[in-house]
Amino acid sequence: MPEEIKQLKAWFQAYELRFNEIRLSNYEYIFDLRKFIEVQVNSVKRNWSNPTFEPDIRSLYRLKKVLEENDSPDNEY
Repeated sequence: MPEEIKQLKAWFQAYELRFNEIRLSNYEYIFDLRKFIEVQVNSVKRNWSNPTFEPDIRSLYRLKKVLEENDSPDNEY
């Protein structure tokens, strides 16, 4: 597994969820964030070399970006 994927997996394992629902985009609403992360990370872990599963990797990167933006000091809850 590439180091980049290992780092992404480690980031999600270390991230402390304070909520369980999030809007990823105008068309994507995650209503069980814990389950979504678990399923996507396991999928990436098993299938990282298969291009068919690249959307799973991209969705984790997009989710990470949204979570980091929500954690920024400029963002009010």
